[in-house]
Amino acid sequence: MSCGENNRWILSLATRMGAPICLQKNSNCLADILEFRLAIAYIFVKFVSMAGLNVPVVAHRTTGDVMTGLLSGSIQAAFETIPGAIGQIKDGQMRAIAVSSTKRNPFLPDVPTIAESGVPDYLTYSWNGMVLPPKAPHNVVMRLNKEINAAIATPEIQRRFRDLIMEPRTGTPEDLQKIYETDVTVWRNIITEAKIQPN
Repeated sequence: MSCGENNRWILSLATRMGAPICLQKNSNCLADILEFRLAIAYIFVKFVSMAGLNVPVVAHRTTGDVMTGLLSGSIQAAFETIPGAIGQIKDGQMRAIAVSSTKRNPFLPDVPTIAESGVPDYLTYSWNGMVLPPKAPHNVVMRLNKEINAAIATPEIQRRFRDLIMEPRTGTPEDLQKIYETDVTVWRNIITEAKIQPN
């Protein structure tokens, strides 16, 4: 049973500074890199499919592994949450190519969206939400939803989320359930199409 709140982490498509990778409308520069190896497998599977690319995808377990791979050059580009990559982007160690949201991200306002860059309708983000056991009483769910929504709306909590490079969203339990069900459908289709199997 969901309480209805979720926090979104928009992802950035990033590469190390100096890497010959771009993402521009009507450009084949990504596809031209034959040994282009990518991180965060499921998200890249979706991107590669929608962009019509034929490149290998390399899964990594942690943000640290992704950052190490990018900076060492063992992978050429990766999707990573903006909080996970913004330090290296701001320090000039990495370059953000695009963001995975439908609108430009306020934390990286000069970075175009993937849709702007030539992959229409692309949207991917990581999220978390507040949930309760399935048999939680409805009045308890609604009370928690109301109190959490009110807390998130306060300037102090909004500031804390901004400090964490996060975009808090509030809503109803039904809103969160819809996000969950939509994601299950989207990712099930991607996993099936890519023939991804558990290890």
